[in-house]
Amino acid sequence: MSVVVLIRSSYGNCRRAVAQILDFFQLPVDGKTVLIKPNALRASEPEEGVCTHPAVVRALVEEIKLRGARRIYVGDNPGMSAYGSNEEAFRESGLLAAAGPHYVNLGARTRMVDLPPQWGVRVAVSELVLECDVLISVPKLKTHGLTGLTCALKNSYGFLPGAQKAELHRRAGNPFAFCELMVDVFAIRPPDLVLVDGILAMEGNGPVARTLRYLGVLAGARDAVALDRVMCHIMGIPLEQARSVTAAAERGLGEANIQRIQLIGELFTVEDFRLPPAYGPGAEPECLRAPRGGDLGSRFDGILPRVQIELCDGCAACVKACPAGALDLRGGHPTVREEACIRCFCCQETCRTGALALRGN
Repeated sequence: MSVVVLIRSSYGNCRRAVAQILDFFQLPVDGKTVLIKPNALRASEPEEGVCTHPAVVRALVEEIKLRGARRIYVGDNPGMSAYGSNEEAFRESGLLAAAGPHYVNLGARTRMVDLPPQWGVRVAVSELVLECDVLISVPKLKTHGLTGLTCALKNSYGFLPGAQKAELHRRAGNPFAFCELMVDVFAIRPPDLVLVDGILAMEGNGPVARTLRYLGVLAGARDAVALDRVMCHIMGIPLEQARSVTAAAERGLGEANIQRIQLIGELFTVEDFRLPPAYGPGAEPECLRAPRGGDLGSRFDGILPRVQIELCDGCAACVKACPAGALDLRGGHPTVREEACIRCFCCQETCRTGALALRGN
């Protein structure tokens, strides 16, 4: 039976909770090479809640040292448009200081890996992901406008350095297929342990929203699918709306039936947790719709970044970030040219004010 551990904690005392999770799962790190992979989506302050909090990463590094790891590496491939700016994202988020001498530019060395034939592409994967003895994934609990949530499964998308992330969005063609592709990337190297930073979670228009919710919980599991299922329960996302979770379970990568998951700690649901616009009350998320005729080249059905003018400060970061040149600054705020948009959603991830949301027509 899959086990998920939930421990109430804060950033001030999270090392105790990290140690408890490591002790419970008895992760064999003595004499091993350990890669710690946080979510370092983009350069942001820790208080913004965009990246895994540095206190959690620092605690994990210190505890892994105590347990006799031979080598420890900490790295990620940021998901925003400034691909390759790994160190900048780590520095501003406080993760560089938390990692100390263990920081590594995860995109510096890669190896080509085949994805399943339907995607028609090979991907460059960070070599350390494939070579490490022990992989610990440390995602941030957040909503996601496209997939509902970003947590254990989605954190593995950071295996992929560079702009290929945007190209894979295009190849997927719709949210349903993207969730399945995301699971294929996860399956390249499932983590040996997932430790979720759910102390300060993100709600609303994630994964870079300004709306944060203090949950005060760290969670750990060997089974990433089971952990994401439990996080869906906490956030109030029905299982049938979490296509990444159901797709992973269908492939035998983990357990999605919450009745078959052993919980250590108190399971709870935040009744008024704000979900992304496409997942609100009465919504039918696009991730529930299978691609018509298996057409992977189709567009994301009606999903486009929409500008909330009242939140936009006109900084034009999204315009500069767009790899397809699909945004223009007009009247002091960006406009999206639908025919040019490749649905990579780099603009949303870059926006610091939360002015861009993913909405259907």
